[in-house]
Amino acid sequence: MSLRIPLRSSRHARSSPSSGAGAAAVVAPPLALSDAPPPAGGAASSPDCRTPTSGLTQPDRALSRRVAIIGKKIRSQPVVNRASFDRLREPAGNCPPDTALLVLVTSAADQLGASPGGARHVGWLRPPARPRGVSSGRPVNQDDTELLRTEADRHGDILQENFRDSYHNLTLKTMMGLRWAEERCPQAKFVVKTDDDIYWNLPLLMSHLDSLNENRFITGCIKQLSAPAALSADGRPAPPGHPQFAAGAGYVVSGDLVADLYQAALRVPLLPVEDVFITGYCAKMAQAWPPKHHTGFSCGDILSDDCDLVQLFNAHKITPARQYLIWEKFSTEPNPCMDF
Repeated sequence: MSLRIPLRSSRHARSSPSSGAGAAAVVAPPLALSDAPPPAGGAASSPDCRTPTSGLTQPDRALSRRVAIIGKKIRSQPVVNRASFDRLREPAGNCPPDTALLVLVTSAADQLGASPGGARHVGWLRPPARPRGVSSGRPVNQDDTELLRTEADRHGDILQENFRDSYHNLTLKTMMGLRWAEERCPQAKFVVKTDDDIYWNLPLLMSHLDSLNENRFITGCIKQLSAPAALSADGRPAPPGHPQFAAGAGYVVSGDLVADLYQAALRVPLLPVEDVFITGYCAKMAQAWPPKHHTGFSCGDILSDDCDLVQLFNAHKITPARQYLIWEKFSTEPNPCMDF
């Protein structure tokens, strides 16, 4: 399965193409907070949301003890899902120590070359930067396999594991990205999981995230849906409804939660509905539930005017061609969308 997951930090994010039934992920170079241009109105930065490792105050020590207890409790539960598949490709090296934001973009293999820059234009950020990696599952046909190989050789940003590329394996794609983030980018302050038809206003998002003084959280467009009639073909009864969850088109996980969220994903019975599974059930096991709603995240509304993105964190159902045009518009000096 193919999944495209761009992993970017605030320093290097751009834009990505629309998602499909593949398991591929793009891993962009990490962004440092100092590299992100200020948003309109400029928000002041606030302390790092992650728990410090030295010079701890009494509340910090209490938080560290609580986090350690939660992690130990999670890992004491039996693993019920496959921990990993053979890794076929991955970006070289680890994230820089000053990584602020890592962006994981899920995509189908046939979308990798869909537009100039492909999955590599996920958001407005200057200077432009090329992603470090794309993660993917095993494509169904040989053409997609060759496309993945070409993209990996050209950009060095493909993360790929040996599972079948299909829509129902989207949960495995996100788990693959979380695993990579835990192993190779544990210093990231925030991790974005997004689809490849989403465009991001990264300066505004980073300004908002940097203003938060919170630990272990998920934020996005929060939803709650009724559960299906049964969770599996063997007729297991469903709960009355799923827990609240962040819509999978685009949500943010604080970096200090990533490891526990991935470990929980190994221990919660697997669901093919990725956002419900990760940000609902797994977040509950990791004691990071409910996720936090913010109106800056798209809940599926169509963006009628590109300039509306000035006040939003992201926009939904943006074609690859339009993503590139938006990126060019927002990278122009002066920005036509800020000509008040």
